[in-house]
Amino acid sequence: MNNYTIKNYSKESKKTPASGVKYPLALAWAAAAAAHRINNNQYIKFAVWNCEVDPAVIVTRPNREVMQELLDSPCLVTEEDYAEGERCLQWIRGDLTIRALKNRLTEFDLATQRVLAVEGEFDSELDRLALAVMPCLPASYRRGLIREEANSKMRMTTGEFIGKIGERLIVNAQVLTSVYSQKWNSWYITAIDSENRGVFFSHRTQLGSGKKMQVKGTVKAHRDDGITQIRHVKVMAQPND
Repeated sequence: MNNYTIKNYSKESKKTPASGVKYPLALAWAAAAAAHRINNNQYIKFAVWNCEVDPAVIVTRPNREVMQELLDSPCLVTEEDYAEGERCLQWIRGDLTIRALKNRLTEFDLATQRVLAVEGEFDSELDRLALAVMPCLPASYRRGLIREEANSKMRMTTGEFIGKIGERLIVNAQVLTSVYSQKWNSWYITAIDSENRGVFFSHRTQLGSGKKMQVKGTVKAHRDDGITQIRHVKVMAQPND
């Protein structure tokens, strides 16, 4: 008969996680901002490889790896990175406050609250989950600024409609926002035309914020919010300014 040792798993026997490397709060936010800057103002979750050479090489590293390198080498972080990190922190904090008041917090927002709860310094072990969330926050901050600017411009549109329902037309448009729909595998574009009228349409590819172009399509609807919705859209050449 085998003899088994019975271990006592009482509360007293549970180990407290060992603390790790300490990173000042300002440095952590600055490193996240710097990683975003280094990766051409993008959040890269997985390494981007160039497989056309042998052996294949990494051309863009994930933000989390870049951020960790900067945390370990703070001399590489610039004053502007510190300033951008502080702006990011304040915007994220304000945005979450508004979402909480409106009872619109998502699971990601709850994870972000873990980051905001850290005071003074981050611990590489005790705050591991918070540090894992931080690399994507500058991208959220930048998207938020674009969204706020777009909303501001939409509030200043004339409210006038373009064309008649069913009319085929060409519009000189400037993109304000481009939002992806996984359900429809399309990008929903909000834009303004050369006469400051609101336009909405879907497109198979993303169109960058601020991009100017000629859009050919058919008027589908005049919406209650003063925006003209068009369909069967074809993006044409960039118009002359």
